[in-house]
Amino acid sequence: MFCAGKRDGVGACNGDSGGGMFFNYDGTWYIRGLVSFTKPREDAHICDTKEYTVFTDVAKYLKWIEQHMRGAVAQKNAAENYNNLKIGTSIRLGDYDLGNTTDCAEVDGQRVCSPPVQTLEIESVIRHKNYSRKFFLNNIALIRLRDRADTSRSNVKPICLPVTNELRNKMLPIKYKLQGQTHYFSLLGLKE
Repeated sequence: MFCAGKRDGVGACNGDSGGGMFFNYDGTWYIRGLVSFTKPREDAHICDTKEYTVFTDVAKYLKWIEQHMRGAVAQKNAAENYNNLKIGTSIRLGDYDLGNTTDCAEVDGQRVCSPPVQTLEIESVIRHKNYSRKFFLNNIALIRLRDRADTSRSNVKPICLPVTNELRNKMLPIKYKLQGQTHYFSLLGLKE
């Protein structure tokens, strides 16, 4: 895990768990962390955006992820029946506003709309075998889809894993994307 944020009132909050911290490096987007949790406010059971966000460090799970990729020898008997997890049977990709199937906005005085969302069925969910809810350890899972996502659409794009030593051990620029907004932050617990 690592902590990040600027403690300025902008950050991850309730419902953001599993969202990614992404970096653009030489024109390619990489995922560096997954929102794990935030410290709650003293007066309510809601996030305190003036505190750091705790992220699961994706780079530390690369071997585990590789074991569960399609075609990997180690993947047999690895998929957990997801019915005992509190998730749905499908996911929506390319979505910003859950109230609409197509997201639109005003850009330079013109209405611009993204392609429709994609709703894809879940084939299986693979939770890390050493996951601990009590201690927030190994807080990571993979969702395998029945069908491939259409990544030719502008609102759904692949994200690369930080597979090289350069990407794993060096922190990229101190700017990141979280929920579609660009933020600047302080990073704790990672090698510079």
